[in-house]
Amino acid sequence: GRIRAHNAKYRACYEAALKKDPELEGKVVVKFVIEKDGKVSSAKAEGMPAIDDCIARAIGKIRFPSNTRGSITVNYPFAFTRDRRR
Repeated sequence: GRIRAHNAKYRACYEAALKKDPELEGKVVVKFVIEKDGKVSSAKAEGMPAIDDCIARAIGKIRFPSNTRGSITVNYPFAFTRDRRR
């Protein structure tokens, strides 16, 4: 869906942090609110302080389809692991 369409942005957050900490791996859970018009009104990520803000900003820029139910709160997990290919 729309979240996965932006995978390159999340990966870029992670790759940048890996330069400072080559051992960095873990999970980030993003809690965000999609408003009726499809805009994200708030996004907060927790789990990996080195990239939480970067991931939250990327999620905050996504436009979702408008809906009739009003605001929707979503909890979305991401797992980041190093590429072990040589």
